[in-house]
Amino acid sequence: MNLLKRLGCRRAAVLGLLAATVLVTPGTATGAPDAVQASTLGAQAAQSGRYFGTAVAAGRLGDGTYTGILDREFTSVTPENEMKWDATEPSRGSFTFGRADQIAQRAQARGQRLRGHTLVWHSQLPGWVGSIRDANTLRGVMNNHITTVMNRYKGRIHSWDVVNEAFADGGSGQMRSSVFRDVLGTGFVEQAFRTARSADPAAKLCYNDYNIENWSDAKTQGVYRMVRDFKAHGVPIDCVGLQAHFGAGGPPGSFQTTLSSFAALGVDVQITELDIAQAPTTAYANTVRACMNVARCTGITVWGIRDSDSWRSGENPLLFDRNGTKKPAYHATLTAMGGTPALVAALSSPPPALAAARPAQAADPTTMTNGFYVDPDSSAKRWVAANPGDGRASAINASVANTPTARWFGSWSGSIGTATGAYTGAADARDKLPLLVAYNIYNRDYCGGHSAGGASSPSAYANWIAQFAGGIGGHPAVVVLEPDSLGDYGCMSQAQIDEREGMLTGALAEFNRRAPNTWVYLDAGNPAWADAATMARRLHEAGVRQAHGFSLNVSNYLTTAENTAYGDAVNRELAARYGYTKPFVVDTSRNGNGSNGQWCNPAGRRIGTPTRLGGGAEMLLWIKVPGESDGNCGVGGGSTAGQFLPEVAYKMIHGY
Repeated sequence: MNLLKRLGCRRAAVLGLLAATVLVTPGTATGAPDAVQASTLGAQAAQSGRYFGTAVAAGRLGDGTYTGILDREFTSVTPENEMKWDATEPSRGSFTFGRADQIAQRAQARGQRLRGHTLVWHSQLPGWVGSIRDANTLRGVMNNHITTVMNRYKGRIHSWDVVNEAFADGGSGQMRSSVFRDVLGTGFVEQAFRTARSADPAAKLCYNDYNIENWSDAKTQGVYRMVRDFKAHGVPIDCVGLQAHFGAGGPPGSFQTTLSSFAALGVDVQITELDIAQAPTTAYANTVRACMNVARCTGITVWGIRDSDSWRSGENPLLFDRNGTKKPAYHATLTAMGGTPALVAALSSPPPALAAARPAQAADPTTMTNGFYVDPDSSAKRWVAANPGDGRASAINASVANTPTARWFGSWSGSIGTATGAYTGAADARDKLPLLVAYNIYNRDYCGGHSAGGASSPSAYANWIAQFAGGIGGHPAVVVLEPDSLGDYGCMSQAQIDEREGMLTGALAEFNRRAPNTWVYLDAGNPAWADAATMARRLHEAGVRQAHGFSLNVSNYLTTAENTAYGDAVNRELAARYGYTKPFVVDTSRNGNGSNGQWCNPAGRRIGTPTRLGGGAEMLLWIKVPGESDGNCGVGGGSTAGQFLPEVAYKMIHGY
C-alpha cells in the first residue's frame, strides 16, 4: 500500500485537489534538485537541464495575457500550425514563412528555444502533394520541402519533428496508409531523416507520435522497432517525441518504462504535446515525474497555454484556465520538478472555488490503489475451484478468472450497504481498485423485457442507491451506474423518461455525497443504440455533469475502436451543446472479434483487452464476465442470464 498516496486522498474533501500536489516528493526524481529552486515552470525545468515549453499560435501573439504567461513561464516554443506543410508550401515551390517567422523571431529575441513542427506529416497536407502518384516526383518534392524549410531556420531550431504520426492506430504495429507510405514505401521515413541531417547537421532530429506512451501497445512497439533499426543501421535519429494527449486518467502505468526503453536505444525522449482532460493534479504530476526520472527526457511541451487556447478546449486540459489563472495542475507540475508553488497557505485556507468543489472530484481512486481488484468470488473463479480436473479449467483460470472484472449488485445482493462495504473494503485491504455495477433502477427494462426487474418504486431505488454509495464510503472504487438505462426510450412516455432521469440524477448526487473516492460512470449504451447527439442529450438530462464520466459497450461486443469513436463523438456533442466533456470507459470483456450483429450469446466471439488504464478511453474494463450467459439464446440455449458456461468461456478465449 502506498501510504503517502492514501493519506493524501483521505484528507478533507476541500483539500483534495491540493493534497496531491503537496505529496509529490521533489527529491525522488532523477535530475530534480533536492531544494526549492524556482517559482516558474521554465526556470525550474532549467535547474535539471531541461526545458519547459508550449505550443504557440501566431494569431494570439497580440493577446497581452497570453504573451505575459508565455514570456514568464516557458523556455521553449513550438509553432502550433505555422511550420506545417500547408502553411509553408501551399503550392508547389511557393513557400510562405511570414507567420512562422513571427514566432521564431519573437522566441529568439526573448532567449526561448524553438522546436520545429513538423516537416513530413500525412495531415494538414496540401492537396497537390496528396495527388502525386509518381515515386520520383514525390521523393523530390519531399526532399526539397525538408531542405528549404530547415535551411530557413538553420541554427535557430534545437529539435525538429522530422516525421509525424507515421504509424497506424490499433494492433498492427505498422505504418499508416498515407501518400508517402503508399507511393514511396516505408523507406520514406529513413529518407526524410537523412535529408534532414544534410540540411541542418546541428538540429536534433525527432520522430513524433501519439498513443505510443503505453509500453505494451502494438503501436509503441512498432515505433520502438523502427528506432532500434535506425540506430543499428546508422540512420540519423536523435530523439523520440511522445505527444502525451491523455484522458483524465493521465499517463499509463508503463509510461516511465516507455520513456526509459526508448532512451536506452541511445536517443533523447521529449514530451511534445502534453494536455490532460480536466487537468487532474495527480495525472500531471505523474507525467512530469516520469520525465524527471529518465535522464534522457530532455524537456516537456504543453500543447497550449490557457484552456481556451487548446484544441481540446471543452476538456479544460491545460495548466492555466481561460482567464490565465494558474490551476491546481500548475502547482502539481511545478512541485513535481522541485519548484515551489507556495501552497502552505492554500492548504490552511483554500480558495473559495476549491472549497466548494464536490468531494467526488477531489480524489483519483486509480492513484490511491495499486492495480485493479480480482473478484475472488466471481462465477469463473467458483467454476474453476469446483472443476480443477476439467481440461478447460487451466485456460479459464488464466484468461478469465484472474482478470479484474466488475461485480454486479442488485436486488439479489441482500443488504446492499453491507454488500458494497464488504466488497470495497476487501479490495481496499489489498490496495486494489474494485469495479462495481449498480443495476437496480425501477422499471429497468420498459421495452424489451430481457432484463426486467429493479427496485419496487423510485423511492425504494433512492433508498437502495444511497445505501449502495454509503457502503462504499471512503473506499476507492469505480462504479458503472445502471447499464441499459438510457437506451430504451422508444416505448417510454415523457413522464417515464423524466422519472428515470430524476432517479439517475439523484443517484449521482448520493455518490458525490457519500462516496468521495469513487469514480461513477453513467452508462451510455453502445454505438448501435442512439446517435451521438441523442445520447449526449440523454446523458446531460440524466445528470452526467455530476458523474466522473460515462460507460460504453457494457455486456456488448462492438470493437474498442467503434466505441472510442462513438465516445469522442458524444463528447463533441456535449461540448457543443452544453460546454463540457467527460471521460469514458469501454467494456472490452467480449469484444475481441467485434460484433456479428447479435447481442444474445452470439457464436464466434472473443475476449478483448484485459482491464487496464488508457487504451483509447480513460479505462478499458471487463464489466461482464466472459462465459456468463446473456439468457436462453444463441450458444447459451437452455441457460439463464448470468449462468457461467465454461464451454462458452473457453471458446471466447480462443475466438471460435
